[in-house]
Amino acid sequence: MGETLDFSEEENIRLLMLNILKALKYFYSFKELESLLEISSQVLWRYLSFRAVPEKETALKIIEKVKEKKLVQKILDKLKESEELEINVTNPGVLLLAYLKLANEKWANDAMVIITKDDPFSVAISTVLALNFRAKLCVASPKIFSKNYIYEVYASSTKEIKAYALSRKCIQRKDKVLISLYECEAEECLSLINLASRLHANVNGLFVFKGNREKLRVIIERNLDLKIPVETLLETL
Repeated sequence: MGETLDFSEEENIRLLMLNILKALKYFYSFKELESLLEISSQVLWRYLSFRAVPEKETALKIIEKVKEKKLVQKILDKLKESEELEINVTNPGVLLLAYLKLANEKWANDAMVIITKDDPFSVAISTVLALNFRAKLCVASPKIFSKNYIYEVYASSTKEIKAYALSRKCIQRKDKVLISLYECEAEECLSLINLASRLHANVNGLFVFKGNREKLRVIIERNLDLKIPVETLLETL
């Protein structure tokens, strides 16, 4: 994948460009974007207010400039350095970047259901993904006890016994599932994947806002004998 986000030429290139601009606008002023993208601030404003539609060539030019100037990477680098990362997750621009990370991934676009856990940051990220991918959102919780729920018990990294519960009605057999989390320890990820598998759903992939992509991929394959795509927005050690 290219410079953090994979901006490929597709039929929806204009929509992709607008989403990129919308995300950038939360971090840069129109004047700053004018200088960085070499397009007048008035024109950029007209695009974002839907008063003008860019030609495909113009959209591609803007996307290439974003890649060339590493505008997204600079945002992500600042987020990594931030002592208030969890607060920044509530920034709509950050949430939009999470969606754009997956926007060109077929396995993410095909998702019919998004499973997340009940912490506020995971729910915020997953809600944006569900809206953009037009998927159902299912929230697993450790606090529900009902015969209408299926449970997965696991031992945390500190050997504490924990459990997640998921509504049996939320996922249908053979549904294509995307698991989306702010961050998770290995046992949590495995637990949520197991919940989906026990309901006979197909796990399309895993998205973790902050985590190590390769470590998670290896853990899933080693423990579940399952090869699925794994993506992160902020890569950690």
